Amino acid sequence: MSKTGSRNQLSALARLNGLQTSFFDVHGRQVQATNETLVSLLDSLGIDASTSEACRESLSASYRRYWERIIEPVVIAWDGLMPRLEVRMKATEAYTPRIEIDTESGETKTFRAWEINIDADPGSEVDGAEFRRMRVNTGERLSWGYHTLRVSLGSRSNQATIISAPRRCFAEAAKADEKQWGLFAPLYSLRGPSDVGSGTYRDLRDVADWTASLGGSFVGTLPLLPIDVCSSSPSPYLPETRLFWSDFYIDLTSIPFMDLSPRAKTAAESAARGLSEASTRLVDYREVLNRKTNVLTTLWEDVKSDGSEVMAALQEYLGANPSVTDFARYRRELEAADVSASCRPSTVDSREPARAGRDVGYYEFLQWLADTQMTECARGAARLYLDLPVGVHPAGYDVQRYRECFMLGASCGAPPDSVFTTGQNWGAPPLNPETMRADGYAYLRACLAHHMRHARILRIDHVMGLHRIFCIPRGMEAASGTYLRYRPEELYALLSLESHRHETTVVGEDLGTVPKEVPKAMRRHGVNRMFVLYYELDRIAAGDIPRIPREAMASLNTHDMPTIAATWTGIDIHQQVELNILAPEKEAVHAARRQSAKRQLLGLLESANGTDEDNLTSVVPSIMTWLGRSKARFVMTSIDDLMLETEQPNVPGIDEGRPNWRYRLRHPLPQLQNDASVAAVLSALNRARRGPAARRKAA
Repeated sequence: MSKTGSRNQLSALARLNGLQTSFFDVHGRQVQATNETLVSLLDSLGIDASTSEACRESLSASYRRYWERIIEPVVIAWDGLMPRLEVRMKATEAYTPRIEIDTESGETKTFRAWEINIDADPGSEVDGAEFRRMRVNTGERLSWGYHTLRVSLGSRSNQATIISAPRRCFAEAAKADEKQWGLFAPLYSLRGPSDVGSGTYRDLRDVADWTASLGGSFVGTLPLLPIDVCSSSPSPYLPETRLFWSDFYIDLTSIPFMDLSPRAKTAAESAARGLSEASTRLVDYREVLNRKTNVLTTLWEDVKSDGSEVMAALQEYLGANPSVTDFARYRRELEAADVSASCRPSTVDSREPARAGRDVGYYEFLQWLADTQMTECARGAARLYLDLPVGVHPAGYDVQRYRECFMLGASCGAPPDSVFTTGQNWGAPPLNPETMRADGYAYLRACLAHHMRHARILRIDHVMGLHRIFCIPRGMEAASGTYLRYRPEELYALLSLESHRHETTVVGEDLGTVPKEVPKAMRRHGVNRMFVLYYELDRIAAGDIPRIPREAMASLNTHDMPTIAATWTGIDIHQQVELNILAPEKEAVHAARRQSAKRQLLGLLESANGTDEDNLTSVVPSIMTWLGRSKARFVMTSIDDLMLETEQPNVPGIDEGRPNWRYRLRHPLPQLQNDASVAAVLSALNRARRGPAARRKAA
């Protein structure tokens, strides 16, 4: 076969399985995926394209699999109305389809030929066999939920998951037009009254209550999921799992039965003493873990022996959450193997008996404590705004437990752009679109439900991932990747249904280079967008006044961007040069552009009269007032910006030699809560959100 013929077949096979054979980069240039890239990614999807013959056979098998499946594995019933179903059948089958729907409530609905409307469509021929398709309309309206559809043709039968969902995600009816504000606080950075080297769930609850006392509605934070604390870059965006909470943030002083173990109580008191100066500025994850483990293992041993009421409560929790035991066994097996996430074996069998060390019950106990304290956080006066990361650790629990849902031979990332000229590799394996559909997206449903059980607002990291994800084959450079497409309408239906079930508002992280269809779909399905001032500075410098959407979360920056203090003083530009992100010869150009942006921005601020450009305690309240008076439904300010911190929490792409995800606040929470300049910023924001000027602008 000619090279052209081979490429044509490979391209057809790739497209049939969701892979883009080309894409347009940030400069508008078309980039062709190489044969090597397509072959490798197809292999990660379980499809052999290693030779021309294998490619031809896989292409034939893909077509045959499509036509031999009577119905698609997932059906969307928007607002409960069943769509016209595409039913595929062999031309030799003289059967009228029999349709059954098993609802979540246990009811079975059966439809026969005289009850359904059937249209015949032209078919196709595959490997000498002729197929045709029908369009079947039941006209049935279902309650919201996950239902099972079965379609039978004689002895052949297929089933599908019906996602019956409202077309738009949840929005509180009484608060749909209310303009709310909140505070963002990376939990690891907080220094609470019982500081042992990092923030705790109690600190998050305290910040929520404090925010509410000042008129705020929500408090946001980074993902609170288990991570590899031994990693040189302990990113919350590469968690072990998206199905359980991190026990790293357990607050020792909030455990109500600590008196049952005098030994553990004494250890807890000493854990909060003797912190080094370094521990008050940077989080030492291993040291914090060691301090808490010493207390919690002692507490567990004593409770296990003498705490019958506590053990009864634990057993009740495990009865309601049986998956916790499997996760605990997995954690126990890792300990027995004495490995961390970065060097663990490719497979860990969580059903094998424990060998030595702490027992499975100890890890069940930790998850119970973490879940209990998260529940207390959710009961705080301000609602929780949580974050669902786009991926998980390639050797973590989720990949082990739901292996078939992941493309293990690839990583998610981003193609080269003007900042990351060689692209980005995030290290997380992409989700396999077809294996997820096969079981009705059970894994994603569990991830969403886990977060929405406590979150009243949930941010979907890299929301473009509902449409497509950039996939990089294992062993290749990030620039060698291409995009894999998903079924966005199915994923939006899933998101909408879960958001209504848990009464959770959804925000999508749509920053950067995003295809036009993404914001359109977000508007259609009621997913709030993000407006970040830092992203708009170049436009502002050019005199282009940014339009802040109504259905949006507006903020000065994000955890991946410089703080307002670093931005306003130009510290971020110097740092980018030092880190080789920005060429030295471009520093002056960027600095001049920044000065222009600052002048233009000050001109936009209605409250800027008398604002001293060189005085951040004057500038920040003015900027927050401007954001607060916008039409955006939500406005958020960062605790780092309130404290005028200059260190960026995380610099993407710089994993070595910089303490990403470790910087702590310079001052403890009580001092922050009594700081006059902090109070001035939050008071200005609250007035802007609640005051008559804000209402006139929103009208």
